[in-house]
Amino acid sequence: MRQTWVDYEVILVDNGSTDGSVDFVRTNFPPVRIIENRSNLGFAQGNNIGFQEVLGEYVIALNNDTRVPRNFVEALVKCASSDPQIGSVGCRIIQEDGTLRYGPLVTNNGILVPLFMGTHLFLKRIGTLFSTEGYCMANCAAAVLYKKRALEKTGGFDSDFWSDWEDHDLGYRLMLAGYKNLYTTQTSVVHVGGGSFGRELSKERYVRIIRNMLFTYLKNYQAWNLVTRFFVLFWVVLPLRHVLSIIVHELRHLRNRPSRTAALMSRHVYLSLPEAYVSFLWHLRTVMRKRVKVQTQRKVSDSVIFSGTRRGWIV
Repeated sequence: MRQTWVDYEVILVDNGSTDGSVDFVRTNFPPVRIIENRSNLGFAQGNNIGFQEVLGEYVIALNNDTRVPRNFVEALVKCASSDPQIGSVGCRIIQEDGTLRYGPLVTNNGILVPLFMGTHLFLKRIGTLFSTEGYCMANCAAAVLYKKRALEKTGGFDSDFWSDWEDHDLGYRLMLAGYKNLYTTQTSVVHVGGGSFGRELSKERYVRIIRNMLFTYLKNYQAWNLVTRFFVLFWVVLPLRHVLSIIVHELRHLRNRPSRTAALMSRHVYLSLPEAYVSFLWHLRTVMRKRVKVQTQRKVSDSVIFSGTRRGWIV
């Protein structure tokens, strides 16, 4: 409510909360438009409902566990208005401890390396990538501006994702429809992280992340990449990463000797990969129907998309 940009509205989409959030906002911030969903529809559908109610040319998706500076809206709007081809603008997302954990999806000519996600080497690398302005594959939806007409053209987030990777999927679809995704360092947000899910990654969410990653590439890859890159991702990269993560996890447990209860709870995640694959196959027909629609909107080839963004690791 203290932004330097004055011509904007605030919409709060509440996904069936029971903690008094709606009453608090209604009492203390009367100008805010409130949309009350009767149940938790998920991050993707909750945002889509808000997108449909937007009156302006731009819409900013903002997580409920963020704090924004006064120039937040102004900086994003100025970047978006600088080029009619820009479909989204993301910004620096800084954790409370000063680290950078979330940010733009980047590419190195489309080479998949989710094998390194979450490792010390990866986290060190993204600190450099997330401090550099430029075009990317997709912006993190914790704090991102979209042009409304771009959302209308691409359909917004895929509600079947519920949460996780919905922003990566939308960014990819924006690019193949001819838009650009810009990442700027001119503003930033402070992000608590885990404000809705909790800080620990549950097995259910881990399953959803892997499944939605597969959804994203199956829907958006061109036919050639579907035969080559997707095949390698499905049969080699993800299984190898899962096995290596289990080995590393077990070695850490042997070294630190956690309690038996903690060890058993964490090992529940070991079943996440096969469960993710089962869920992926269960929804395969629906995803393939969506793929047909997505590919009919394609204006840009994968090779152009991969070469036209900042070089780094695609995750």
